[in-house]
Parts: sequence; structure tokens; C-alpha cells
Amino acid sequence: VEEIRRVFMEQLNYIIPHKKSFFDLAYMLKGSVKFFDPLSLNMTQEQLNDYYEKYEDMDYCAWLLPTDEPVIYRDSNIITDSARERTTIYKCWMKPMDIYYSMGSTLFENGILYGSITLFRDKSEDFSDEEMSRLEILTEHITANLSCLYPKGIWKSVSYYCSDKIADKYNISVRENEVIALVFRGFSNKEISDKLFISVNTVKKHMNNIFRKINVSSRAQLIQKMYLAKSLEEK
Repeated sequence: VEEIRRVFMEQLNYIIPHKKSFFDLAYMLKGSVKFFDPLSLNMTQEQLNDYYEKYEDMDYCAWLLPTDEPVIYRDSNIITDSARERTTIYKCWMKPMDIYYSMGSTLFENGILYGSITLFRDKSEDFSDEEMSRLEILTEHITANLSCLYPKGIWKSVSYYCSDKIADKYNISVRENEVIALVFRGFSNKEISDKLFISVNTVKKHMNNIFRKINVSSRAQLIQKMYLAKSLEEK
């Protein structure tokens, strides 16, 4: 998946020139979309982490994504320039990177969500109708490839639990591995405590230990690092 996305993103900039972009993976959980493992060739990891940890819920295009069919969108069709410039995500995340317009798509095939692609440009030029059509064709192509490789979805192809090799590498206990598996499935601390019959405070202690051992500071970073470790292990 990593190499497929990387090659796709390298070619994408020649077909639809843009300033910034990312390609994340996704799955549906309890009726909501969960994104993970974003890949970008022109954004730093810190910029990606900031989006998912601070601004994802503020994204004015996010309401388009939880659907049962592919979506191609251009944000200028959704929000006016003046309204955009008043948003927190623009002022705190987009403007410092000198990006203004965005265009994106979701990868959806046979009822399975595979991920999303988002492109950004500065204020000098919006994305055109022709470029939206190009993105639609490219999205259909990459989705078909992923669907052939992972007919049940990328998420279901990955075990929730750390392998013995990964657990040994990070000194993860059996109980901590159970907590990680539930974090992967989108469980809250309260839901984990109910599932494992332990207190919320105990869950928090396990989470702190896991973060310290794996050297991450958020659930998003934990999922991304564990997913990458699993992917490398399978190669």
C-alpha cells in the first residue's frame, strides 16, 4: 500500500499541479469515518499530525466524507473565500503553509472505504472543472487497484494485535497489547475499561505506558506507527 500510494502521489503532481497534498487510508466504524496513516511527499509529519490531532474536526469539507459512494469535491463550491478566511483551520493550519484552495476525493468501492486524497493550492489559482474530472478518473483507477489487492478493505487485512516480534521490540505486555487492539478499533478509554473489566484510570496508565514505550504522544501517532511496523513486517 505504501509504495502504491507513493508512486501515485509522485505522478499526480504532473497531471494536476498542486502545492501540498496527502493520501490517507480509512475505514468505517460505528457509522463514522476513521482516517489513519497519511502519506505526503510535500508536507512534514508535524503538519500532518497537527491536522489530525487539532483541526480534522474543524475541516469544513469533512461532512462530505461519510458516504456510501465516491465523492469528488472542490472546497470553493462549499465555502466562500470570506468564510474560509474566518475559519480556525485556515488561520492556524492552512495560511502558515500558504495554501488556500483544496480539492479532494474519497476511494470507495463495493461498499468499502479505502481512503481519501486531498490536494491544495495557494490563493493564485483554484482547481478547474477539468482538473476535477481528472481527479475523478485517477481516483477510480487507484481505487480499483486497492480493491483488487484488498477486497475486504485495507483495515480488515491488518491484525489489530501487535505480533510477538513487534511486542518484543517495544516490550509490550499482553494487557497492553489488548489495549492497543481496542485503540485500533476506535474504542474510547471508557469502552476499553468496559471491554477489559478494568477501571478507566487503569486504562489511562496502560495508555501512558504504551505511549512511553513506543515513543508517541497521541492515539493517531500510535495507530500510524503500529500500522507502519506491521506493513514493514509483512514485506
